[in-house]
Amino acid sequence: LGGPSCPDITTSAPVPATDGEPVSVHPLPVVSEAHSPCRLVVRLLTWVEGVTMSDFPGTQSQEDLADAGQYLGNLRRRMDELAERRPETVTAATRYHAWDGQNTLDLSGFVDCIDDEGRRAMVLEVLDAFRAAFGENGKGEVAASLPRGILQGDFNDANIIVRDGKVAGEIAFGDCVHR
Repeated sequence: LGGPSCPDITTSAPVPATDGEPVSVHPLPVVSEAHSPCRLVVRLLTWVEGVTMSDFPGTQSQEDLADAGQYLGNLRRRMDELAERRPETVTAATRYHAWDGQNTLDLSGFVDCIDDEGRRAMVLEVLDAFRAAFGENGKGEVAASLPRGILQGDFNDANIIVRDGKVAGEIAFGDCVHR
């Protein structure tokens, strides 16, 4: 890892985490200038050669997006297996997270920050549809009928690793939640 916006973190000596696996603590840039750099824990699970989908040349086709969706589905099944083998992962992922879909209505407080009236109207429409489908607290009858499991909460083109035109890996598991 490294580059102009991310300092080289390969030089930090790893230390054992509570489960004995090595982790490193690094001051890394974050979005909030007031909190940047922020000391973050980094653990390399498996190195996957490739580039992020957002850096992949050209636009993503429907096939690319379908490949990413299939990868996400397989990842979800693997997370279910992990939760069965190590129930403490469910406890760790059961927490409030702003990006958790059940907290969608929390975005209502930010709608006034959208200057473009068309975009603001679109966001309000989505929030109204969410409220109608999932209830005021995001935990209505429809939500209760959905399967539960650990979800990767930040699956986007900047966190998807592509090699030879196919999804080869995923990064950024810090936003996982159990829902």
